Amino acid sequence: MSPFVAIETLINAQLYNMFYEKNQRSVHDCAIAVIIFNYGRFMLQKVRQCQVKNMGGIAVVYLDHPPVNALSRSIRDDIFTLLTAFKDDHAVKAVVFTTTPDLPFSAGADIKEFSGPMQGKFFLDFYHAIKDLNKPVISGIRKYALGGGLEFAMIGHYRVAHQDARLGLPEVKLGLIPGGTGTISLPRLVGIEKSLDMIVTSKPVSAADALTLGLVDVVAEDDLEATCIALANKVIKEAKPLVMPLHRDRPSIPSPDYFEQKRALFLDRYHGFKAPERLLNCLEACATLPLDQALSFETEQFIALITGNDSAGMRYAFFSERLAAHIPDVRKEDARTVQHVGIVGGGLMGSGIAMAFINRGFTVTCLEVSQDRADACIKLMQKQYEKSVSQNKMKDTEAQDRLSRFKVTVQIEDLSVCDLVIEAVFEKLDLKLEIMQKLDAICGEKTILASNTSGLDLNQIAAVTGRPDRVLGLHFFSPANVMRLLEVVRGKSTSSATLATGLQVAKQLKKVPVVVGVCPGFVGNRMIFKYFEQLEWLLLRGCSPKQIDHAIKTFGFPMGPCEMADMAGLDIWVYSTPGQQTLVHDFVASGRLGQKSRSGFYDYKEGSNRPHPSEKAQILIDQSAEKQNIRPMKIDDAAIVQRLLCALICEGLHILDEGIAQRASDIDVIYVHGYGFPIYRGGPMFYADQVGLDTIRSQLQDYKSEAPKQWLISPLLDTLIAEKKKLSGYKRA
Repeated sequence: MSPFVAIETLINAQLYNMFYEKNQRSVHDCAIAVIIFNYGRFMLQKVRQCQVKNMGGIAVVYLDHPPVNALSRSIRDDIFTLLTAFKDDHAVKAVVFTTTPDLPFSAGADIKEFSGPMQGKFFLDFYHAIKDLNKPVISGIRKYALGGGLEFAMIGHYRVAHQDARLGLPEVKLGLIPGGTGTISLPRLVGIEKSLDMIVTSKPVSAADALTLGLVDVVAEDDLEATCIALANKVIKEAKPLVMPLHRDRPSIPSPDYFEQKRALFLDRYHGFKAPERLLNCLEACATLPLDQALSFETEQFIALITGNDSAGMRYAFFSERLAAHIPDVRKEDARTVQHVGIVGGGLMGSGIAMAFINRGFTVTCLEVSQDRADACIKLMQKQYEKSVSQNKMKDTEAQDRLSRFKVTVQIEDLSVCDLVIEAVFEKLDLKLEIMQKLDAICGEKTILASNTSGLDLNQIAAVTGRPDRVLGLHFFSPANVMRLLEVVRGKSTSSATLATGLQVAKQLKKVPVVVGVCPGFVGNRMIFKYFEQLEWLLLRGCSPKQIDHAIKTFGFPMGPCEMADMAGLDIWVYSTPGQQTLVHDFVASGRLGQKSRSGFYDYKEGSNRPHPSEKAQILIDQSAEKQNIRPMKIDDAAIVQRLLCALICEGLHILDEGIAQRASDIDVIYVHGYGFPIYRGGPMFYADQVGLDTIRSQLQDYKSEAPKQWLISPLLDTLIAEKKKLSGYKRA
């Protein structure tokens, strides 16, 4: 039947009017955009993003919105259109929503839509449409059903999951709760406790576990579509009453004080995050309120979150992380294959880098300076994996497989066969230059050489080799096998293919790579030294380490600057600032190196890293202030936070102005994933927009009036203010 003949046989004129007259489509477009009825019998047609097929009275709807079937407005409207159309078509006995084998069921909502007014049909519309339809609605879940995808599946009567499928509600990662009936339907299927665990941890469950929990009704071992159709025919034949999950009995509360206990726990565990508390409120409403009231309450909680700054910051962080790996002149297909990795240095950092690689299937050869050091490195690795096995994080066979791909040598020639060699020795430039020269001499011409330097001149390091185009920086953050951030440093001679290889390796390691340019400290550490510069200013004017750390942790950081400095080691600060004489230099000269010496800004008891206020540290601070004729001031917590964050923002602006970072969002990714900046605040650049750039400019001007050399204001800030643009959206041309 041609599209034009099909138009003449449309029974549902309302659909025609909606698609043609309202959307101003051509007659031809309209014909292929609506489901076509011909005397009550439907055929295969495309409803924009849904394929519909008649399988003996079963309407099989294939969601067709590649690549992940995100439930954007268009596909939501299509689903609603079909549900209302099927109600009046007597040829339709049941409806199956599924996908073709190459597509997942749905990754959930289209996050890009969250930043503006929500339009089109929503999940409550699906609920009412399915309730009015009064025909079995079955979801056939392939690959995964996440977020709104799982919520849609839970609105229908039955769920069939392919054996490889995974199901979850990860909205909390975006500062949200499931807002499409999920906090009401899930507890009715799996109970309050499991619902709370699934949602607050964002961990998906397997198809087998979903069946055990009651989240799905059937697991398909092979043919998902056939299994769904068989279930539909069985339901039709048995004529059982159709009960949607939302119409099941309210779930029971595990104990009388269950929600009170959880709120107390969440107050500490999820300090600063708003979504977990609102989730608890919704689950309590699910268990205590009538359905309509519980659904309304969920909607209110969802709207409060989605319109708030916290979720905006987390959504921004989500997109920024994905954007960071995209470099205009770098093509991923140019990346070279890396299988065997060499690492120079088997200490804490080197062994951590080695673990990061062998955990992802690479073969690693580590170079140490002596057999004793080599033996110690092997024992350290064995101990780490034994611990993982004892904690049931992996099987013994997995641990042995990983260790079998790890070798420690004292012969540098053993690294000659590696595809990539990373030097991870102490931050001494002369030592790194010597190692790079030796590696250049023994490695094959295609081998890429990388430095794990945290801030030394990569261009100078590359210049001592005969392959500067195949040298880059891979700055891992400690512990390297845990921390996700990886600063990928592009030197002036680093080729696009080498950079593409670095980004590909980061992806294989499941790291978050951010490409940065060469300057002292690159991006993260360059900014953190300005942060610490103001930390010293505060300490010398009477703020105690405890007060400063408390203020920053209240803002949302997991650790204050004094605790952070002690953990990293105050001697690292001294080595990174040669020729200077600061308060930290006084601490190191007196033997206070931080946790490693059991004393720094705080004192530490043997066997514990818990900080305790230190009288000796305070004496050193007071003596330094007295030498410089600095008198104590009364500074409140808000002023502490403002000064420290302004230091980050001010330096970040200079980094952007100089082209060290390509985007403001790249800086935010570094600070969220590498330095503990609270993700619900987006990062220092995003936070500056929330405060207001005019306000930031005024604050910086005040600081500059007291210390002009320390507070140079970037011209970029004035440009953004004049053009009324956001800092977080800045991208260097």
